[in-house]
Amino acid sequence: MLRNGVALLFLVGACSGDDDTGPEPIGPETCDNGVDDNGNGLVDCDDKAYCGGIQCIPTGDDDDDDTTEPPEVEIDFDGSTLDFSFTPQAGICSQPIRTITVVNRNEDVEALVDANCDLVGDAGTSAIGFDIDGQNPRAFIVDETLPAATSIEVGMIFACRGIDEPFSTNCRIKVDLSGLVDEATFTANGTPL
Repeated sequence: MLRNGVALLFLVGACSGDDDTGPEPIGPETCDNGVDDNGNGLVDCDDKAYCGGIQCIPTGDDDDDDTTEPPEVEIDFDGSTLDFSFTPQAGICSQPIRTITVVNRNEDVEALVDANCDLVGDAGTSAIGFDIDGQNPRAFIVDETLPAATSIEVGMIFACRGIDEPFSTNCRIKVDLSGLVDEATFTANGTPL
């Protein structure tokens, strides 16, 4: 009896249609498994109808994380130095230097972001400040929340404060997802125009 049922199932499957256009899409695309899950010829992030957003942000060129899939947290910064020029001005001013993207691809857990630079000169001046997505500039960032499945732009700002000579300072940006850490350390070199 079982043998006849298997033969009948095989016969029904072999005669289920003459359509040669390929398999019908079977549903949404899983965006990180390297497989065309829905049969439309597009794999993972190439299938824009189903995939996009944070999981499809490409990794940075200098990424030293596992390249088989994007890392869960990442700082998009390349190099060991950041050279910039500034216009000396009296008092406190704000001159943008650069923005650095920080990504949390984890769908469930928020991460924490820190950013700081060493103080400059004998007076211990904070020559570089930071903001998050262009808001709330400050001398450093401590435990800024990076919600799950989002990214932020960490803005670096020359804070002036009477500095009119070339300077160098060591800087660090770190993202921590429950112990999974990515960190960028670099030297910022400022040169007056």
